[in-house]
Amino acid sequence: MAIKGLEKLENTLKKYNGEDAVISTFHKLYGNQKIKCELDCIIDEARIGFIIKNGQEIYMYKNEIKEFNVDNGLSFEDDVMRIDVQIK
Repeated sequence: MAIKGLEKLENTLKKYNGEDAVISTFHKLYGNQKIKCELDCIIDEARIGFIIKNGQEIYMYKNEIKEFNVDNGLSFEDDVMRIDVQIK
């Protein structure tokens, strides 16, 4: 079950859409990855995440997000992965 207040995360991501950023992922199965890109946000009924190089998508299902932070950095996580976003 998703946590409440995801609108705050969505609105923050929309605010930075198109900005240069570094997206860091920390995945329990696939390891860590760092991607420099222009933010191209995915925000739909089911998912929150990003489209990166070659159309690859990095996202989480909203109903699986357990924690997020927009006040002290920008990050969100579920049981398997954490995504941190640093705006350049």
